[in-house]
Amino acid sequence: MGDRILIEPPPPPPALDTDNKSLRELKKELLLKEKALEKKEKLLESQLQKVSEKDAELAREKAYAEDLRKRIDHESRERASQTSERERELRIKEQELRAKESLLAARESSLGKEHSKATKSLVAEKSTAVTKLQKAIEEQERSYRMRLEELQKNILQIKDKQTILLSQIREKDIIINELQKSLSGKGKLPGDAAVLEQQKARVDAKEQELTSKESLLAQREKELAGEQLLLDQAKRSHGQELDSKRLELVNLSDQKLKAVLDAKNKEIADLKVDLLKKKAALDLTEKETIENAKARAREFDLLRKQYREKELRVEHDARNKIDTLIKQKDMAILSLTKDQRSKEKDLLTRANRLEEELISAKKKVAKTDVSEKEKDVLIGDLRKQLRQANVSAGERAALQEKTKQLRDQQVALEQKDRHITQREKEIQEALKTLEKKGATSELARVLAREQKVRERETWLEIKQQEIEKNIQLLDQKTRQFEKVRGSKGQLEKTLENVQRFNQQLNEKLKAAQADIAERDAEIKELRQSLIATKESKAKQEQLSQKIKLAEEKEFQLKQIRAEIEVKAKELDKEKTELVRMRKALESTQRSTPFFDKEKRRFEKELDKLTAERIKSQNELNRLIGKRKEVELEIEEKDFHLRTLRKQVDSTKKVIDAREEEFCRREDLIVRKEEGLNIKEASLLQRGKDVDFKEQGIEAKGLDLEKRESSFAEREEETAKAAKRVSVLEQQLKNNLATIEEVAREFSALIKDKEFKIKAKGTKTALEKDITELTAKKEHLQDELKTLMGEQYDEEDSVVDLANKFIDLQGIIRQKTAEIQKLEESFAEFKRQLEADHNDALVRISKKEKDLDSLITQKQAEIGTQQKMLAQKEKELSSREKLLKQKYLEKEKQLVGKAKSESIRHIRKERALIKKERALNATKKAVQKTVAQVKRSVRIQQPLKAVVDEKKEPEKSSARIIKINFKDLLHQCKSFIASQRYGDASSLLAQIKKEIKNAKLTAAEQRAIDLELMDIDTEIKLASLTS
Repeated sequence: MGDRILIEPPPPPPALDTDNKSLRELKKELLLKEKALEKKEKLLESQLQKVSEKDAELAREKAYAEDLRKRIDHESRERASQTSERERELRIKEQELRAKESLLAARESSLGKEHSKATKSLVAEKSTAVTKLQKAIEEQERSYRMRLEELQKNILQIKDKQTILLSQIREKDIIINELQKSLSGKGKLPGDAAVLEQQKARVDAKEQELTSKESLLAQREKELAGEQLLLDQAKRSHGQELDSKRLELVNLSDQKLKAVLDAKNKEIADLKVDLLKKKAALDLTEKETIENAKARAREFDLLRKQYREKELRVEHDARNKIDTLIKQKDMAILSLTKDQRSKEKDLLTRANRLEEELISAKKKVAKTDVSEKEKDVLIGDLRKQLRQANVSAGERAALQEKTKQLRDQQVALEQKDRHITQREKEIQEALKTLEKKGATSELARVLAREQKVRERETWLEIKQQEIEKNIQLLDQKTRQFEKVRGSKGQLEKTLENVQRFNQQLNEKLKAAQADIAERDAEIKELRQSLIATKESKAKQEQLSQKIKLAEEKEFQLKQIRAEIEVKAKELDKEKTELVRMRKALESTQRSTPFFDKEKRRFEKELDKLTAERIKSQNELNRLIGKRKEVELEIEEKDFHLRTLRKQVDSTKKVIDAREEEFCRREDLIVRKEEGLNIKEASLLQRGKDVDFKEQGIEAKGLDLEKRESSFAEREEETAKAAKRVSVLEQQLKNNLATIEEVAREFSALIKDKEFKIKAKGTKTALEKDITELTAKKEHLQDELKTLMGEQYDEEDSVVDLANKFIDLQGIIRQKTAEIQKLEESFAEFKRQLEADHNDALVRISKKEKDLDSLITQKQAEIGTQQKMLAQKEKELSSREKLLKQKYLEKEKQLVGKAKSESIRHIRKERALIKKERALNATKKAVQKTVAQVKRSVRIQQPLKAVVDEKKEPEKSSARIIKINFKDLLHQCKSFIASQRYGDASSLLAQIKKEIKNAKLTAAEQRAIDLELMDIDTEIKLASLTS
């Protein structure tokens, strides 16, 4: 919203007296707004000027970069000419080195023959040692395999025993449960308790025996653990012996060494070919980058022209639009009629109210820490957007789209900034390396210029950030407006009436806003062009990076040239040494035939050297055209050397790291082996525990068998009781049958009795009714008496039968109750047996699961042990490989040392041959001088020496000899001073021989020995320098 032109209606005047005042105020406001527009135009112009200045700076930097390129090309040409001259000198040196290498090759061939003989003898010895080692290893492996097979057999036996025991446990648990139920039943006997107590006592005794056996087993396990530790120590010692023998075997791999050397030579050749290809590719890429840079520079120029044309168009369109807006406002003010002025008074009154509300809104806005200018802008925005609520939604959407675009651009810029910072770090590191290697002053200038360019770019980025901050402020203002609008629902309601009257003005404002939207689009285009400038800056950075790469290559060429100069200096030194040798030959020329021969030989060598120099000069003239190829070869060699050094450093680091890892792994293996030993001991202990438990289970099985026998007896007794019950049941059935028969008879008797009672009733009735039959009375009385007697007898028999029946029913009820009780107890017994059986099955299943889990755990532990052993073998193999590599590297070092020592030995042999020739030549001269000295000593002997000789012959002879030796030593020193080293060495040998025959004191002997040592060292130093 800050970039838009805000055109507001005139504020309400303080008084409503006349219309002229309102028109004047409107004119004032228009003037103020025109001034604000002019200020904004000036700001836009200043921004455009800054952009044009930046473009000019970029063009200058581009021109400077092109100048730098031209300078670099010129310097590269000059350096190429210098390298061609140095290459000639290098070729001369290379030819001399090739001649020396041929000599070394001959010497190496002789050494190789000797080495092959020695290796053959070593291989024979090693083959015997290897066979012995293999036999020992095989025997050890057999013993280990036998041990493993025994362990596996033991494990299988334990598993079989476990299965048998589980089956026995199940059976015996069932029996135990049945016995427990039988014992827990009602029908316990006193004898059963006694039997159980006896069995418990037996079980306790057996448990004590088992505890004693467990203690013995624990002792045995400790002894086995000690034996296992001894075995482990023996294994370790054997492993160390094996490692040492393997190292000896590794030291014999000469053929592998040769193969490795051949492979490395092939790799070097392949690397050279790859480097040539890469260099050609780099040259092509450099050409392409230069062409692309030129094309991009052209595109940048076109974009800049388009950007300037667009700026001019935008300025022209903006001015035209401002003029049209001013004219439209003037026309609108003039078109206001008197009727509208009356309406305007009402509007002004309402506007005053709105201003009061806006003042309260200002206070709220002031609390949000906003500056005064921002407050004014915000209040204007509020007024305007409150008067045109229909347009604000679209503007908000446009603003949101703009903010999104700006944020995306910001993210892209941040990514570019990160890339630039990374590149700057790389450049700084490269600068540090260049400073270490000694960069030129021109490079420093270029880098300083690039730093200035970067500083300017940072300034541009800061400006971009300021623009982004302004955008963020706009976002904040829009948010604040939305908040105020949310809290100002009442204001919107009051302003609805005002909006109706201000529709005409709103239409004009919409037109202005459309113009403003066009202006915003143009601003967008300007921003896009700014982004394009930034992209062009990135391209320029790429160009600068390529320039840096070219400078780095030039620096590498400088290094190569420096190396060439060093080699040239070495050649100069060798030339000076040759000159010195010539002078020494000229100074050492004597009349003797030895020196004449030496002179001729040196002259021949000099002639050969001159001939070789002429040849080398011809070859150099022929090889001048191959300068580029030599440069490539030098660069390839340097690169290859660097890569080899890096590889050596990396391999050293890797070897050190692997050695550390190997040590750590060895420690881990030792720890794991100890843990395995502990686990093995625990497994053995568990096996013994299982055996012990098996014994306990067997004892329990015996007890169970006894209980089973007692249970069988009980079952037999129960069967007998059941038979008795069945017999009783049959008897009861028979009794019931008899009772039923008796009951039938009893019923028949009752019927008869009832009939007789009826007859008695009839009799009584006849006695009452028929009184006439008195005659028959007595007869009837007799009959009645008889009948009554029989009746009483019958009634007694019936009562007896009834009593018997009642007794039988009671007995039957008792027996049936007893049978029911027996059946209930039998059912409960069955239920208990089934429950115990189920419990036993559950326990057995649990035990089976536990045993299965133990077996799986043991198998897993065995598997882990096997894996650990496999890992250990792998680690040992890796260690063997590392040791082989170390051995190969050491052999290479030893071969190099042997070569250097052989070269030294050859030089020493040549020096000794020269010394021997000089000694043979000077022997005669020394003998002559010795004879002369002896004569002079005999003449110069004083008389005192003769007298002393008579008195002390030994002392006098020693003094004479001392005088002779002093003279001889003085003469030897004079030979050394005159550079007659051959004569001096022969005289010194003669002196040593004579000292052996002479009789001297210890002090004299020491003094002469010291002088002889000094003379000998002087002669050797002189011979070495010559």
